[in-house]
Amino acid sequence: MAKRSFLLCLSLLPCLILFAQTKTGFAPAGGVDIYYELYGGGAPVVIINGGPGLNSNGFQDLALSLSERYQVILYDQRGTGQSNMKEVSPENITMDLMAADLEALRKHLGYQEWTVLGHSFGGILGNYYTAKYPAAVRAMIASASGGIDLGLLTNYDITRQMTEVQRDSFMYWTAQLSSGDTSERVREKRLAFMATAYLYDDRYAPKVAERLGQSNRQINQLIWQNLQRIQYDVREAATAFQKPVLIIQGEQDVILPQTGKAARDAFPNSTWVLMPECGHYGWIDQPALYFKSIHAFMDALPAADEKAIREVLNNYVHSIYKVDSSLVYAVTDTTLQKSGHYYSDKSGAWSYSDMTFQQLVYTAARYNLKGHIPNNAPVQVEIFDIGSQTASAKVSAIWGFDYVLLSQDARGKWRMDKVLWQSYSTETRRALQEQMKR
Repeated sequence: MAKRSFLLCLSLLPCLILFAQTKTGFAPAGGVDIYYELYGGGAPVVIINGGPGLNSNGFQDLALSLSERYQVILYDQRGTGQSNMKEVSPENITMDLMAADLEALRKHLGYQEWTVLGHSFGGILGNYYTAKYPAAVRAMIASASGGIDLGLLTNYDITRQMTEVQRDSFMYWTAQLSSGDTSERVREKRLAFMATAYLYDDRYAPKVAERLGQSNRQINQLIWQNLQRIQYDVREAATAFQKPVLIIQGEQDVILPQTGKAARDAFPNSTWVLMPECGHYGWIDQPALYFKSIHAFMDALPAADEKAIREVLNNYVHSIYKVDSSLVYAVTDTTLQKSGHYYSDKSGAWSYSDMTFQQLVYTAARYNLKGHIPNNAPVQVEIFDIGSQTASAKVSAIWGFDYVLLSQDARGKWRMDKVLWQSYSTETRRALQEQMKR
């Protein structure tokens, strides 16, 4: 009975009072106001906190640390924190609705795709969301995740990592509570010893205990009931998910290592990191290894950015020749700087030109009147370097080439900042055309 009573507040974190760059909220379908916070800039990473039944407050320091390199989205799950609901019921607290909330949040923020970081129960929700909306997920990070099915409930023992004294004390105060003593002192004592189950370093236990006490038990129970009702198991979807997955957990986690191993075996493109001397919170017990693993994983994800950059550069070329020149506005903005050398067939001479954004739009509109895209436009797109928020590339076509500097805005969208261009001489262009025919 005791185990059932606290299954499962799987994700709790010492809460620091920090401030996000932006705080706002929105209302997805169903009339639930989903509250979210944005931190930093760069590639978008959404954090799904654990619980279930806990708000995201305890994850603000994790979000702040990750925001040094990424755009981090932190949000309160429906019915928790500032994502208020008029009524909590089995009909409106389900995994399907919680996954739909995440997808609505992604669309609201305008991300084509994002990296999903799910911690503990958040890993379960992250897996479920990815199974339903795989195209929206660039990559996934399973942090001390609850796993791909309900296997974690088998032989689950919250006292596994406790010392003998901690175990005996926890069981004593649990028995007191079960016998009807619901006083604040009994609750606090029980939570104090319960908190040690989640940590390798017990110095942080008081903060974890405080966080444990904030759980909405009704939501917690409804979600676990729903997971069992739907027979949660995303193994089939996991085996079909080809994008990168990082599975990271501590050797002394309350969630057994075989849970992470099962996920590693299911996801075909996965990496499993098992951290020594580490409990449920890698960023507390092993911060250096935890963040190093995440950064290495994120740094190895150029493919999605490369795809997005290639799309921007191709759209740039097409915007000059398509009937609708408004595509220029989608890939550049009024700060674009374009300059270079062009060859005049008429005069047989080279000239240098600076082009403003308005001149680029005018050129696109003028060329659009022809209503066609020239053959071999572009011939080649070469991406030289992709940083956390900048990239450089070369676009080659029959008529010349552009060197392009791009940057990534706060929502992870790539845009063109500077273009250095040069046309080919008539002789060079003809030689290239002949070469292309061979």
